[in-house]
Amino acid sequence: ENFEGCSFLLKEKKLLGPSKRWGHTAVLQNDHMLVFGGNTENPPKSGVEPVFRLNLRTWEFERLDAEGGPAPRDSHSCVLLGNKMFVWVAAQLSRYPFFIHATKELVVEIQSKGLIQTRNDMYCFDGTTWRRIHQQGQVPASRESQVAVGLEDRWIFLYGGCKDKQHFSDIFLFDSQSNYWFELRELKDKLPSRENASACIIKGQIVVFGGLDHKGKQTNDMYRIGLKLPSKLNSPNDLQPRVEEISYYNSAPSARAGHCTIAYRNRYIIVLGG
Repeated sequence: ENFEGCSFLLKEKKLLGPSKRWGHTAVLQNDHMLVFGGNTENPPKSGVEPVFRLNLRTWEFERLDAEGGPAPRDSHSCVLLGNKMFVWVAAQLSRYPFFIHATKELVVEIQSKGLIQTRNDMYCFDGTTWRRIHQQGQVPASRESQVAVGLEDRWIFLYGGCKDKQHFSDIFLFDSQSNYWFELRELKDKLPSRENASACIIKGQIVVFGGLDHKGKQTNDMYRIGLKLPSKLNSPNDLQPRVEEISYYNSAPSARAGHCTIAYRNRYIIVLGG
């Protein structure tokens, strides 16, 4: 109920747990945490990325191998809708051996040779099997480091990201019932281009914080996006989208990117890392 007297507990990782990595995702599914993807020194030999499921009661990892899933990648988006994990794999996909301690020069060399690609395919994992989603509508262009959050166990809100030197400020909404993407064009100029930002849900509204701007500068501004989600969406205009930049009344977290935020008690936003 509160954070008084709280502390970190270091739990021993079991043998089936994921190896050292970055750029991965984790979602909470009841009493389990699902870990997927990331840049690691030991990519799977099968070419299909496994899912690691951590039991939060026993602290034991379970490796879930299933055919038909996405290839190894990092900087993707992962959202839980109901008990299904949706992975929008518009992320880095490398034909180069994965690297943990890559220098800036090595990254530039790999990019110049076309060894790092971006994708915009989508997969759904139900706990045992993968299913590739046939996306329809205004499907977002391939990118990485975008923001994605789930709404009402049905919708996926996606914003920003980057590809090579291009930075995005566009906003999309995905309907998991129809597999249809809607682009919210009227909001494109109301939010700045951003990559490696974070987002959470407060009282049904999306709150976006920080990230890198189009010049690669870290930021600490915050925006609130409200959407009216109907049972049937025929046009983005039905969403009545609205954007508001949030003003701080006291000191704000320093500018940062690559951090994470979570919502607490539908009121507080906790910012960590970056």
